[in-house]
Amino acid sequence: MGEFTWGDLFGSLALLGSLLGWLLSRRSAKAASLAAARAEERAERSADSAERSALAQERLSRLFETYLNHQERLGVGGAQPGPRRRAVLGGAPRPRGARWTLDRDPGGRATLTNLGDAARHVRLRGEATSTFEAPEALDVLGQGESATFVAVGDWRAGTPTLVVTWEDEDGDQQVWRRVLP
Repeated sequence: MGEFTWGDLFGSLALLGSLLGWLLSRRSAKAASLAAARAEERAERSADSAERSALAQERLSRLFETYLNHQERLGVGGAQPGPRRRAVLGGAPRPRGARWTLDRDPGGRATLTNLGDAARHVRLRGEATSTFEAPEALDVLGQGESATFVAVGDWRAGTPTLVVTWEDEDGDQQVWRRVLP
């Protein structure tokens, strides 16, 4: 064995530096792998949460639609009050004017039905919809008559809404808005 030279010293230091660099890079790779796994887990939880939120919003929309349809039918006199309620109301007359109800069938079509007095020059218009196919203006839509249309909402553009405009018996312009189911 010979003498220890400066070359040997620098070689040993280079070997230690390489070893230290390899250890640090391995540690960084493990940390990056762990961070990626955590990010993937958070993304999955976020996607699950968004899906649950969308389903809850859809259920709430259906419940709200059912509630509104029930209230509309009650307001038109679809359910006759009992004797006690009739006495409290004093035999209140049926509300005047057109009264609307909106129903959707499983095929995606919607039906607007007039439950009240006749409406003239009825126009249907969709707001915040990607697709809206409705009949042209209807001259008269009498009590119990309906109009069928197709509407596909675009929630990115706002709340999808049906807007019905018509003239009442006095010739006054009337408007009815309803969130599309």
